[in-house]
Amino acid sequence: MPHFPRRLEPKRLALALKKEFDTAYGAAWHCIVGTSFGSYVTHAKGGFLYFSVDKVYILLFRTAVEPPPH
Repeated sequence: MPHFPRRLEPKRLALALKKEFDTAYGAAWHCIVGTSFGSYVTHAKGGFLYFSVDKVYILLFRTAVEPPPH
């Protein structure tokens, strides 16, 4: 995973993590970053991470990607 500057904005961190996980593990990852938030998500089996670093909370979850209808 790339090194992130100490004071990276939550939106930019969420975007960077989402892109990194999509590249490394396939689509479709979603990322929420902040100091206070609630969530209720449905995720693919084995596709859920929640952790904190310096009181910033990070939620990453993966959903199934369905092919577009023809």
